[in-house]
Amino acid sequence: MNLIKYLFFTYIFCIFSATNITDAQQTIFNVPSADVAATKELVLEPIYLTANPTRGNEYITNTNYTALGVGANTELDFTFFNMLSAPQSSSINPALGFKTAIPLLQKEFPVEEFKLIFGNMASISLNGQGLGDWAYLEGSFRIPKVKTRITSGVNFGTRQIFGRNAVFAVIGIEQPIPFTKDKLALVADWMSGTHNFGYSTFGVGLNPTDTLNITVGYTVANHVSCGKNGIVLFIMKKFRF
Repeated sequence: MNLIKYLFFTYIFCIFSATNITDAQQTIFNVPSADVAATKELVLEPIYLTANPTRGNEYITNTNYTALGVGANTELDFTFFNMLSAPQSSSINPALGFKTAIPLLQKEFPVEEFKLIFGNMASISLNGQGLGDWAYLEGSFRIPKVKTRITSGVNFGTRQIFGRNAVFAVIGIEQPIPFTKDKLALVADWMSGTHNFGYSTFGVGLNPTDTLNITVGYTVANHVSCGKNGIVLFIMKKFRF
């Protein structure tokens, strides 16, 4: 009941708040995206929900994301991994960090939007496992005309967040749907390996306003040791000071 109340009120909060800023999201699904919060921009993602309601596979978990743009193509991040879950997660971690996305070759290739993305999240386990870490290095570009954005790179994570220490490849794809005025996009990402984030996830992102993003999808585990398949819902809201 407490979880249902939490999701309801955070959803209402997102829907009825309003500002006017550009699109950005911290992750595609799990893979860190090429977007960062603009200077003095606050990005809240109070709902990042994964769940499976089918008999024998029941679970629900929610992670909170927050990002604050501080300039120099950088945001400060606070993430509370598995803040709410049933059954209770063994990887509950509040984490602080940053993400930087540096534009490259802007004069030579303005349409391709080449970027170098790197960041780090330092966490503390609330399950008594000590300090953890998530570091990543990625590149991103757009395919001209069709505007497909591809992001790929390598990530490193420790057992506190990922269930075991792991180095793994990632890839993400964002495809705006033509004639929707950037309101709708197909999105997908994949993290290799058999850690807690070893999933392929795909879905649809909707931007009903300039400040609100709602993304729904389905996530498929690379292996049974990663966890269970399920639906994904995240709601993101942006504010500018």
